[in-house]
Amino acid sequence: MQDLIHGRFEILKNKQNPKFAKYAVEYLKSVTWKKNYNRTITSVNHLVKYFGEKKLSEVNSQDFINCRTMRLQTVGPAPVNRENTCLFRILNIAVNSDEYLIDNYPLKSIHQFKESPAEKGIDLDNHPEKDRNQHIFTGMRNQPLKSICNPLDRTFKDAGIEARPFHTFRHLGTKSIFEAGNYPAAIQKVGR
Repeated sequence: MQDLIHGRFEILKNKQNPKFAKYAVEYLKSVTWKKNYNRTITSVNHLVKYFGEKKLSEVNSQDFINCRTMRLQTVGPAPVNRENTCLFRILNIAVNSDEYLIDNYPLKSIHQFKESPAEKGIDLDNHPEKDRNQHIFTGMRNQPLKSICNPLDRTFKDAGIEARPFHTFRHLGTKSIFEAGNYPAAIQKVGR
């Protein structure tokens, strides 16, 4: 036991305990491939402002709660949650690595904040008329829309309406135009 107290064991001598700021730079180098890399840089910069001079083994849950409370005074829960996730990843990597002198995960009992769900779609009623034609709605991940059927089926389901084939809307549209008092010649132009 005396050897352990005086640091005579090789196992402990080989372990590092860098400052958070130094380790954060190493972490950023390891995640350059991520899609959200720029957001990760922003999160790490905010974390370094608070934890930068602390050693990895000195980061504890009370410091984390203080940091989180301070950040909530300037931003909402979503950015704070992204920063929390970033800190969780950094510490998790340090705990699972054999190189660093951090043996347990200090933020076990910490939970994320609840966020309000993102609003779906764009409300064009609140946009000026001149801006309404400038929107191009594409499929997922900014790729071309592959099919109108799946979004249409989803819209029916969300509205609580029985699903119908897309082609029936052409008939419904022409019927509505005719009932509104338009001439058959005008209706024929709709289908072209």
